[in-house]
Amino acid sequence: MEKLTFGAINTAIICGELDNELDLIARGIQTRREMLNAQLKNSLNVGDKVRFKDNTKPTYMRGMVATIISIKRERVVVKMEKPVGRFSGSLTTPVSLIEKA
Repeated sequence: MEKLTFGAINTAIICGELDNELDLIARGIQTRREMLNAQLKNSLNVGDKVRFKDNTKPTYMRGMVATIISIKRERVVVKMEKPVGRFSGSLTTPVSLIEKA
């Protein structure tokens, strides 16, 4: 099987060569993201330091560091290292918005 590069796949999508497969591609991307989030969640422990990713909103949260104080089913509860904006105490966030610091 020939290895596909990101550039080749991206070009095929932009040029419309994969129009019939766009829904399948989107589902595959969503499934992969869910798998990565599950892997991250399983690797987290109370007390771990995490950083908010670049897709976090509000934007002033991006790059901020927090400590995990609780892990829930779909989300984690963190305490900000430095209170910022309306987030001075703990807050509950989806795993998709954080990464290990």
